[in-house]
Amino acid sequence: MAIYHLHVKVLTRSKGHSAIKAAAYRSGTALKDIDGAMVDYSRRADVTRLPIVGENLPDWAKDRQSLCESVERVEKRKDAQLAREVEVALPIELSDNEKILVVERFSRYLSFMYGGVPVDAVIHNKQGNPHAHLLFPTRCLTPDGWGQKDRSKNNPEIVKAVRKEWAELSNEYLFKYQQRIDHRSYKERGIDKVPQVHLGKKFWIRIKEALAVGVDTFLKRFDEQKSFKNFVNTKLDKLSTGDIYKFLNGLKPPKEEEQIEQDEEEPKPLKPSFTSNGGKIEPKPLEDKKTEQDTTDLLQVPQQEPEKQQDKKRSRDRGRGLEL
Repeated sequence: MAIYHLHVKVLTRSKGHSAIKAAAYRSGTALKDIDGAMVDYSRRADVTRLPIVGENLPDWAKDRQSLCESVERVEKRKDAQLAREVEVALPIELSDNEKILVVERFSRYLSFMYGGVPVDAVIHNKQGNPHAHLLFPTRCLTPDGWGQKDRSKNNPEIVKAVRKEWAELSNEYLFKYQQRIDHRSYKERGIDKVPQVHLGKKFWIRIKEALAVGVDTFLKRFDEQKSFKNFVNTKLDKLSTGDIYKFLNGLKPPKEEEQIEQDEEEPKPLKPSFTSNGGKIEPKPLEDKKTEQDTTDLLQVPQQEPEKQQDKKRSRDRGRGLEL
């Protein structure tokens, strides 16, 4: 069954994003970073790379390496917005050729919508989850090079138009499969249904662990037990995606079982002494060893020195000229 998914995000340098690294990973190629280091994802075998499209693009803008390197160099700020990315889910009903056609058409639409920018589109042929990444810079490209950023492109209405266009393009190819996707919300379509929150892979991995071992055992593996209990008991439809990711990032990895159950060592029992009572050997009652020792030290009388030690002492005193 075809599903609708479209996500728009901005790659920002302040968050550690890099246009070169992002393009290399998504395209499954090896690109050289501006510091000379190689970013190599060429071993990926599930990527279909499409030509970079745009209006009147120079030759350097059609090459992924030179395009991304130019984007990194033209943005000087440490919090610069480097590029936009549109991620879409491809209907599994479409053939490989139809997926390429619909993504190419969508790439040209994005280039036109955002002022003729070069759009680098790739398809990830993941089994059961085919999707496409469309990456393009935030600056307009003029015949003289990079121009100014068009802040009007940040308007949410543009995103709504992009979402609608993807649904219409996909439905053209889904018509013969008697399938259809819709970009509108349940409320806009008049459907009385609570929308689901995209929880992500990390969350469901944790939930599966909890179901497998039991919630109580699962909670012992984390330091923040109260926060997880509150998280589970809260209705998921009231949680935002940001709240969920904030919680997941705060989780600490499970501790080893030996570290979880650290039993305190029991004090070793004192060895009892024995006394004879009418030929019978009975254990002597244990007493406080420290108190007994302290009392003995107080009552102890100094013993006289042996004769040999006294003779040695007399000889030393004679040598010193002392009268005895």
